[in-house]
Amino acid sequence: MNKVLDYAQWTWNELDKYIGDAYNDKIIAEWAWVEKVRKKKLTYEELLMLKVLIDERRRKKG
Repeated sequence: MNKVLDYAQWTWNELDKYIGDAYNDKIIAEWAWVEKVRKKKLTYEELLMLKVLIDERRRKKG
């Protein structure tokens, strides 16, 4: 789980949009998450944690 994601470029582009939108919408506050995606350094463990946090925070906000 603590391995860096091994994804095709289109997947990184989708993650950049997903994480970037969450940052821009103030769902997550740390720019470091966007940077990790852009540098292709995000791990499976981090992606799972972010997915749960972002989705849950969006659900509560809406």
